[in-house]
Amino acid sequence: MSGLFGFSVDTDPDSPDKYTVVFYQGGIGLPDESYYRDDAYAAIRTAYVAHIRVTKTAKSAQTDIYYLRDAFGPVCDAAGWTMSQHSNSHTGISMAAMIHVAALIPELTVASDTHYPWLVESAEIITGGKLPIVGGRMKVPAGTGLGVELDRDRLAKAHEIYQKCGMRDRDDATTMRMVEPGWERTIF
Repeated sequence: MSGLFGFSVDTDPDSPDKYTVVFYQGGIGLPDESYYRDDAYAAIRTAYVAHIRVTKTAKSAQTDIYYLRDAFGPVCDAAGWTMSQHSNSHTGISMAAMIHVAALIPELTVASDTHYPWLVESAEIITGGKLPIVGGRMKVPAGTGLGVELDRDRLAKAHEIYQKCGMRDRDDATTMRMVEPGWERTIF
């Protein structure tokens, strides 16, 4: 079953050279019908109603990070849930956005699931190299905006590599076989 909501960091459809936080509905309503009628779930129902009100009045869920905090934080509190976030195929720009999201939302207490540690240094496209991970933690980058600066030369090189590689669709199986020949996907 999916959660009530989800979010990711992706390119801004109006400004492709920028990243934005994208919010989406992960499921319809509360987990099951008992949440709507059982007194045991009264606090969750109240928080859910508040969430719907915020959802209906938010001017732009894609560009207003406070929407996530104000709309979903109370639902998580009432339900006793914790939050996490996941993203892969990072560079420092999208990782910085994830760090800012994590710092802003108190309910986001579970470690973020990211593939950033596997990004090779030469593939990073921000100035100064990869953002450091120390003791399993990352500091919120200081400075304006996301606190990182795009290295235009590295971005141009990354774009050139992308154009030449021919890879347009995600294919985890082929990538896994490069590391472990004969690898086969098994679900169970």
